[in-house]
Amino acid sequence: MKTCDVDALGMDAVEFVYQGQVKGDDLRAMVAKYKDLRATRGAERYNIVDTLQVTGVDKELGPILGEVLELFREGGGKDVIMAATEDFVRMLGRSMSFSAGVKLHLVPDRKAAIEKLRDLRTGAT
Repeated sequence: MKTCDVDALGMDAVEFVYQGQVKGDDLRAMVAKYKDLRATRGAERYNIVDTLQVTGVDKELGPILGEVLELFREGGGKDVIMAATEDFVRMLGRSMSFSAGVKLHLVPDRKAAIEKLRDLRTGAT
């Protein structure tokens, strides 16, 4: 079972899903898929990050996700919507988004993430 994956969510958004004990090998495979998506579709404006099923993370997570956030920011992305309930995941998201210079919107579940994405797309933040 993969512990993380990424897929397009409309023309202007990409969704990352993490579950279980997130592993470094899965993260690297996800980054390669993310780069392929960007090469095919172009840079996205929004990222949705679903961490609701995460139970832990490998220590390699920070540098790998830092690369993802840097690619996102360099492509003009500004808003990351993160569905998270675990404090350690929320703190990690805050820290990484701050260092990458992107805005983080924390929400309690995927439904709220989709609603926030709709609001951002229409300018009703």
